[in-house]
Amino acid sequence: MYLKMQVPEVVKTFPEISEFYAGTLNVQLDQPLVVVRSDHTARALGEVIDIVCVQLEVKEKMHSGWLWVAKTSPLRKTPDVHEFVLPKPKIDIQDGEQCIVHIGRECLVTPSGTVRVI
Repeated sequence: MYLKMQVPEVVKTFPEISEFYAGTLNVQLDQPLVVVRSDHTARALGEVIDIVCVQLEVKEKMHSGWLWVAKTSPLRKTPDVHEFVLPKPKIDIQDGEQCIVHIGRECLVTPSGTVRVI
């Protein structure tokens, strides 16, 4: 519900997101991912949102979408779970089904090797 209210504000500065499925896909990653440099940063309803353009591979089919990093989301406490906003139509993926996230730039790896940073 909150996403539906945020997107019209975000579209003003990031029109690519105008045709989206009105919900997020929460994905548990194999390794934590920390976003320090986004493709776009927006403000909506007083919240800062970092947006990273990605490709989500589901059942061998590629889908363009956006990693949606809302700074005040409780998910920021769990860097191995992220929200994705995807265009219509809704992607056919079930809870627990695997997918591959493709990010169009190099990720830095922390010295411990346990966290990816983009």
